[in-house]
Amino acid sequence: MATDANNMMVMPDDLREFVTKLFAKQNLPQEEAAIVADHLVEADLRGVYSHGVIRCLPYIQRLQAGGMNPRPSIRILRETPGTAVVDGDNGAGQVVGVRAMEIAIKKAKAVGISYVGVRMSNHFGTCAYYAQMALAHDMIGFATTVGGTNIMAPTGGISPLVGNNPFGVALPADKEYPVILDMACSVVAKGKIVHAMKAGTPIPIEWATDKEGQPTTDPKEAFEGLVLPMGGYKGYGMAFVLGVMAGLLNRAAFVGEVTDFYANMKEPQNGGHTFQVIDIKAFMDPSEFKAKMDEAIKEMHSSELARGADRTYVPGEMEWLKRADRLENGVPVAPAVWKDLVTLSEGNGIPLPSTM
Repeated sequence: MATDANNMMVMPDDLREFVTKLFAKQNLPQEEAAIVADHLVEADLRGVYSHGVIRCLPYIQRLQAGGMNPRPSIRILRETPGTAVVDGDNGAGQVVGVRAMEIAIKKAKAVGISYVGVRMSNHFGTCAYYAQMALAHDMIGFATTVGGTNIMAPTGGISPLVGNNPFGVALPADKEYPVILDMACSVVAKGKIVHAMKAGTPIPIEWATDKEGQPTTDPKEAFEGLVLPMGGYKGYGMAFVLGVMAGLLNRAAFVGEVTDFYANMKEPQNGGHTFQVIDIKAFMDPSEFKAKMDEAIKEMHSSELARGADRTYVPGEMEWLKRADRLENGVPVAPAVWKDLVTLSEGNGIPLPSTM
């Protein structure tokens, strides 16, 4: 088994096949197991380790404990030409999210813009995955979700009442990479703290506090404490408003109704999401828009550089470059995450993927 700086290196197709088999073993239909696997591997390809295959173990624990439905009956509860409310029947968040985004794209094609809300779902991974689904249709995609755990306090408090409630936006370009903004309203996703805890490494002091609201570099204290909002009160305000849109508006869990993704494996979370799609041709010719996007991106690249900087990027560009490299050279899997995969491999009778 080869390593790269102690990480196991696995080709993405091999990792995707392994994860698909893991979820199919949990009674997900093959196609839906493949959706979950593709989502997790794509996160690792982009370097978003907090939402990659590190999630296999807790997802499978939820499935085995009965907290997630492997074969949901996803249905539209109410709709207009441009809107819908979808019940995910407690299915895997990635499966529910893909279905809801497909509905949003179809509606945007018909009326120019759409808004689809979801209830009774689960943790759905990265927002970027769904937002990017719109790009192939010359559309702008938007996705947001109520975080699977309340990890932030209102400004001035120490009670965990708000999730990091991330959002993602995808904007198509022509010759340049599409612009992808995917961010949480917290300084970091809690998954990054989990990753640090597994790796036994300290976290930056500005990431989180302990349970008493005191800054900490100990990932275990941070895991049991509070993640700090991005930009202080501004991040808290964004998280609250996005939680209303993805949770309250859809009759999904919000504030005190949100259960702990890591601690409560048996009860449905009633996860909420929102998906929005804009058909560019409702506003201008898509080819003109994409050409203008290229111009805007090149403007960002032409900026005079600050001392010590070697170049500038637009949102998502570093992830595109990382993805291109890893498609060719393999995906790094941290030792602690690999240990989880070994446990799942042995427990489910599925051979581990080959390493480089």
